[in-house]
Amino acid sequence: MLVPNTELGHLVVDGKDAEQSCLGPRADCQRLIVESLAKRVDHYLDYIERLLWPDLIIIGGGASKHGERFIPLLTVHAEVVRRNC
Repeated sequence: MLVPNTELGHLVVDGKDAEQSCLGPRADCQRLIVESLAKRVDHYLDYIERLLWPDLIIIGGGASKHGERFIPLLTVHAEVVRRNC
């Protein structure tokens, strides 16, 4: 079942806002190494998988701009796609 308008980026994972811990400040987003970004996002998506057991995860927002580079590096079980902005 699709849950419309669901924003899960601000869940707290490891005591930090997930969106901030994955991407860091927006100014630093462009400088992140792809493997580092993938590792952080993978950790967060693992948390989402354990919480909700999704079949599909749609990445949107600023992270989606780099999706073609980091999504293939993810290890979560759910299919991960990016929303074209």
